Amino acid sequence: MKFNAWKEQQEKSEIVAQPPEEAGLPVIFDANVRRTNLVNWVCEHKSKVKSELRRYGAVLFRRFDVGAVEGFEDFVTEMVDQTGQYTEGATPRSHVGKGVYTSTEFPQEQEIFLHNELSYVLTPPALLAFYCVTSASKGGQTQLADVRKVLSLIDPAVIEEFKHRGGWSLYRSFGFGMGPSIHKSFGTDDPASLAAYCKQANIEILDHTGSTLKTRQCRPVVHQHPETNEDVWFNHAVFWHPSSLPEEFQATLAKSFKLTDFPFVTLYGDGTPIPDDVIGHIRDAYRQAEVMFDWKAGDVLLLDNKLVAHGRKPFSGDRRVLVAMG
Repeated sequence: MKFNAWKEQQEKSEIVAQPPEEAGLPVIFDANVRRTNLVNWVCEHKSKVKSELRRYGAVLFRRFDVGAVEGFEDFVTEMVDQTGQYTEGATPRSHVGKGVYTSTEFPQEQEIFLHNELSYVLTPPALLAFYCVTSASKGGQTQLADVRKVLSLIDPAVIEEFKHRGGWSLYRSFGFGMGPSIHKSFGTDDPASLAAYCKQANIEILDHTGSTLKTRQCRPVVHQHPETNEDVWFNHAVFWHPSSLPEEFQATLAKSFKLTDFPFVTLYGDGTPIPDDVIGHIRDAYRQAEVMFDWKAGDVLLLDNKLVAHGRKPFSGDRRVLVAMG
């Protein structure tokens, strides 16, 4: 058989979804041969991909011909309706191009806990797409957790207490030497532009003096998925709670700032502290729902941001993962 005929036969062979193990994620589409072009394949099988994504919330494409970063950009254009800017962002990222960023530049020796991207903004991204350019030599797994399951594992009394207290609130302080600058997070430091953005984003400006800014925003802890109508646990209440910080860092911040002046801090919606044991209980729910997978170079992961939380394990080596959201 001539090479071109063999190649055509391979590319036409059926690629089926490999359902996850019980309680596992993600669904995997494995091309088996790297000559299957990812963008061409998803164009032809978009309804199948979207069906699996709606059901499970996480789809991994493995051993496809991605076409490097440019091919990933084409994949994002095809699968993500509108790539978004990283406005109100908190993690350090570098812009790569066409709505694509480095996934994070957070220190590699630290874990990034499970979270739903930008859960605190009024219109969070619906989809996230990740592309593994280089896998870590050790560690660096991405954790995933179905937040429908997380919700089911949380004591209903805990959820009711959040609702009774107006949800959860996020206090942020910019320009005090920790965390992103005003411009890095909002794309502007012009007072009028900032005030206009915060007004439409339902963010309260507590103080804005020169290069420093303090804000507060209040959000519900439970959201409804826009397509499936399922309730999901969708917030950063654990992620930025003081008890999630290393003890030494907690002590350092406590010496210098009052609680609501921390770079990031989460409280109940009425401004009262969330007890450590409540956060510990929710953290345990995430851990019970958590699954992990090892990246392989060339992998592309598509997440429904409203269904699945993600995180990152510590790693060594030159791990490079890109992300787009929209």
